[in-house]
Amino acid sequence: RRPQPRKISKKDEQQAKERAAAASAGGEAKASTPPEQNMGAMPSTIASGTLSTASSTLGRSRSRRLPGDGHAAPAGPPPRIRLVNDFAWLRKPEEALSDVERNAYALLYALSCCSADRLLDARGLLVWGGAVENAKGQISAAALHRALERLGVTHGFSDEAGIQAFVCLVDPHSGGLLDTMEVEKACVAVRKQRDARTGKTD
Repeated sequence: RRPQPRKISKKDEQQAKERAAAASAGGEAKASTPPEQNMGAMPSTIASGTLSTASSTLGRSRSRRLPGDGHAAPAGPPPRIRLVNDFAWLRKPEEALSDVERNAYALLYALSCCSADRLLDARGLLVWGGAVENAKGQISAAALHRALERLGVTHGFSDEAGIQAFVCLVDPHSGGLLDTMEVEKACVAVRKQRDARTGKTD
């Protein structure tokens, strides 16, 4: 004997329709929910952290002391400005040279010859002779005098005062000190001047 199918009452049919409608409404609500709400508070936390980081960075940049904003700039060594020395006294006729200029000419030529013999430039020669440079590459007249004695270079300056006159002639812009780069340039200028006078060509 086959079981008889259960008759669905109108009440059961109405409850099934209500459950189906409720399930459909719940699915649409989930589909329309933004990803930010599904992720919880994490995006707002990240945004808050980014904002706080940016604010702290801006605060640090504003706290720096910049020139012109009412605060003193950090102290540091002033930039050194090199003045061009054209060694105009080397272009004088030989008979117009003073005693200091004549002795300086001879000393520079001796330094250039000594540098060529040792395969050094004038600066390297003086340093090799014991002249100690300061942070700007300058030496004193006393240091130059000692270096010349150690190198065995003879010259017409009898004492340190004469060496000081040589220093002021070769480098008049260093406040009584001698820039070793100026010595190098002066040696090159003297060698060219002497070669031009004697007609020598390289």
